Amino acid sequence: MYITIVQICEASHNAYEDGRLWVRLAWAEADEILRAHVYDPDGEILFTAEWPRGIDLTLGGVSGDVALGVQRMEFDVQRVVRLRFSPR
Repeated sequence: MYITIVQICEASHNAYEDGRLWVRLAWAEADEILRAHVYDPDGEILFTAEWPRGIDLTLGGVSGDVALGVQRMEFDVQRVVRLRFSPR
């Protein structure tokens, strides 16, 4: 059993332009991969997105199957990363 954390963005805050809803799944401290269910505007699940722990998608944006996030590196250096999700 898991708990979901719903994150909804509004248009002024890097909205998901295509109307998709991302529901990030809860994770354990030891998890190396984070997951979110991605739904279309009608509520049908499209795919489950997976990305490495340490990449923050809330600071970037999502459009279609591509996301921009921020990864914190050694010495507190941050870099922008681009992720492409492949629906299964």
